[in-house]
Amino acid sequence: MYSLHSLEDFVPITLSGHRNIVISAFFSNDQETVYTVSKDGTIFVWKDPDSEKMQNDDDLPENMQQALKRTRIDIESNTRKRKYRRWWVTQREYFNQIKVQCANFHIQNNLLVVGFTSGIFGLYKLPDFKNIHTL
Repeated sequence: MYSLHSLEDFVPITLSGHRNIVISAFFSNDQETVYTVSKDGTIFVWKDPDSEKMQNDDDLPENMQQALKRTRIDIESNTRKRKYRRWWVTQREYFNQIKVQCANFHIQNNLLVVGFTSGIFGLYKLPDFKNIHTL
């Protein structure tokens, strides 16, 4: 993720993990979650571990808590004192191995519309990835 505006000490963020082209990426209404949809039919839910919601969440996996602790120590000991942010994949969902053609997100209602190469469209409620309707 990049900023269009010049920001002091800004460090671009790379979200990696998909195995195919990312069709779309969307921020949630609270700006603390990013949803990415790839052509191979996967959706990743990314969270900022430095957000208050993530720090207070006791349901984080142990390995994520340990990695987060190491990341914070590295950031605090960094001599350049830049503000680094790292986003984590907290959820992966799959569209039954159907290729995705397009996707769009309605931020106020948390609704994701996905168009597949087969001509089918799906309407999903996020963040719980509930299929509301398929056309």
